[in-house]
Amino acid sequence: MPLTTARITRERTLSTLVRNLFVLDGPTAAEDTRRAEAAILRANPHLAERDAFRAGTVVVIPSDLGLARTDRVAVREATPGALLEETADRIEQVRVLAEERLKREAESARAFLAQLEDPKFRRAVTSQSERGEAVLDRAKEVQSRRLDDASARIEAVASAMSAAQEELKKLMSRSRRE
Repeated sequence: MPLTTARITRERTLSTLVRNLFVLDGPTAAEDTRRAEAAILRANPHLAERDAFRAGTVVVIPSDLGLARTDRVAVREATPGALLEETADRIEQVRVLAEERLKREAESARAFLAQLEDPKFRRAVTSQSERGEAVLDRAKEVQSRRLDDASARIEAVASAMSAAQEELKKLMSRSRRE
């Protein structure tokens, strides 16, 4: 089965992306648009976040939609080179999903740390318990570790994905020569 993908260019919303990837006209255009949006989102859950719409991001296009596609959609056959390209695209998609998830984790830890530093919050906690200060210190320690861990994992994911992409480029180069 061929892999069907596209890359985001200037689109900033799912509906714009769908309009640019499919020929949607006629009496069923509204229903076809909703169906295509739902299918694209199922295949690319990271597109639920507005920040995911960055130029160059690979989007997997479900092949069972039955809609005419525009020339923006790339269809690859199951040749060794095409399979390597598909693998590269999927690795890129995994990288994007992993980085988005880890960035949200880091943002959550930062927000928690900011709340722990808020004088009003600190007074409220310490006034409710004689162990309040110790609890706050422990929470700060845990959230600081959480932030450090997320930051380290972001770097590790980027490095691992970059190494994988480099190895795939070498394999693609070899497959073209053979």
